[in-house]
Amino acid sequence: MITQRQLSAFLAVAHHRSFIRAADQLNLTPAAVSLTIKQLETDSQAKLFERTTRSVELSGEGQSFLPYAQAMWQSSLEANRALTQLGQGEAGALVLGVAPSVAKRLMPDILSRFIPDSPGVEVQILEGTAEQVFGWVAEGRVELGLQGDIEGFPALWRSHALDDPFVRIGRGPRIGLTPDTAIERALAATGWPAPAVRASAPDTALQIQARLGGSLILPQLTVGGGGHPRMRGLTRRLVWIGQYNRVVSAAARRFFTYCNELEVPQDSGGT
Repeated sequence: MITQRQLSAFLAVAHHRSFIRAADQLNLTPAAVSLTIKQLETDSQAKLFERTTRSVELSGEGQSFLPYAQAMWQSSLEANRALTQLGQGEAGALVLGVAPSVAKRLMPDILSRFIPDSPGVEVQILEGTAEQVFGWVAEGRVELGLQGDIEGFPALWRSHALDDPFVRIGRGPRIGLTPDTAIERALAATGWPAPAVRASAPDTALQIQARLGGSLILPQLTVGGGGHPRMRGLTRRLVWIGQYNRVVSAAARRFFTYCNELEVPQDSGGT
């Protein structure tokens, strides 16, 4: 198999038609270039150059090999460029599992800054409940998660992202979410009674509350705007999630730099 040294020597001699000028280009001695070409010809059993005391020309076999050598060189350059981009997080794939509210309220802004700087990174975002996101990270389906913290999953690390304050919509019997959500677990942990009606998705709960009335307590990111009063001392702790035994990719590390100052959009005062 041809080595990178042999390939570069062949192309330099083919271009300059001179061992001396090829050696100058490669920062080698003419004798070293000549020896490299001789070794290539011995390994391949092909005479690549016609040599005289006054000139060096490609042989017929050398002419036939030249386009393949040029293609190999171009492919090598592209491979090195791709490897550099991967190492710097400018290329590759990044799969994230996030809360639906995070996907809706935070990801558009982050991606609007990340994608133009990393056009070679293919980003995929999966939305799910806390149980789903933690499970996806544990299974390796996603590299990183961003969801409300829940108990369990000892093989996963957590890193605090931001605190999402709860707000109250309406009054009366509470409408809530299913017990597998981080939102409902946070409310239960602070002593809130079970809701009269449960929905698996916050958007559905919002529609039910708008139609039937009652109260609905959800994180600010989930609700969005609307001037709803915040619940003092009640927040959802959003965390980054990853596997302890998995090295974070360069693309993920680069993505993190765009998430250093995550904030919940301001809406209203407390209650």
